[in-house]
Amino acid sequence: MNKILIVGAGREGSLENAYFRAFKKIENISVDLFDTSKQARYGGSGVISRIAARLILPISYRDARNRFRRFLSHQKNLYNVILICKGAEFPRPFLEHCRLLQPSAIWANIN
Repeated sequence: MNKILIVGAGREGSLENAYFRAFKKIENISVDLFDTSKQARYGGSGVISRIAARLILPISYRDARNRFRRFLSHQKNLYNVILICKGAEFPRPFLEHCRLLQPSAIWANIN
C-alpha cells in the first residue's frame, strides 16, 4: 500500500485539507496529514496582537519543526510520498535532515 504524508495547515478549507480529503477517496492509498497549524496564537487585535504575533511566530515554527522531526523518526511512520505545503516553518537545512529520516520517500514542496 502506498503511504502519503501531507504536511501543512489542517484547517478546514485549506489546500492541504483538500488534498487530504481527495487522497482519502483513492483506494490502496493511505494518507496522513501532519498539521503545522497547531501553534501558539495570541487572540487580540490592533498593535498588541501584531507585536505578539511577531514574537510567537518563531517559537511556533520551532515547535512545528520539533514535532515534525519526532513524527518522522517513528519507524511506523514510513511514507512513499511526502508533500510539504507552504513550508515556511521548514528551512532547507532542516528538510535535508528530515530526508535522512525518510530516505525512500519522494519529497515535493508545494508553495
